[in-house]
Amino acid sequence: PVDMRADPEKLALCKGDVTDPTSLSAAIDGVSAVISVHGTFHATPLYKLLIPIFWRTHAPLNCEDVTHPYYTNYVAMQDIVSLCEKYDVKKVVRLTGLSCAMPPYHPVSVLFNALLSFSGRYHRMGEEGLRSS
Repeated sequence: PVDMRADPEKLALCKGDVTDPTSLSAAIDGVSAVISVHGTFHATPLYKLLIPIFWRTHAPLNCEDVTHPYYTNYVAMQDIVSLCEKYDVKKVVRLTGLSCAMPPYHPVSVLFNALLSFSGRYHRMGEEGLRSS
């Protein structure tokens, strides 16, 4: 492993908007690795939580809010993976929370998903896309 503290020139912080593929492209072009720490805090009314359960869909119906976890945690990760493939970036690290590694029916996962618009579910789907790339 390379000690980045010894040579700070090898480490650069690039800011990109995960909801804007053009911004992401500019942030990823020319780098050798990506460390993704994005996420969102998005509470959803209870009645909207039932939509993914009863309609068996990944995307929230009639949701154009790009700050929704579907877009920030799942779609954005797909965009990051695609751009890393395009720019031949071989290393991607994704940081998420503890509940993403828990089974979907674990009480913590259920609570977080209920309160935060299925954030954990969409984080997990984004991670699965990264692992399969």
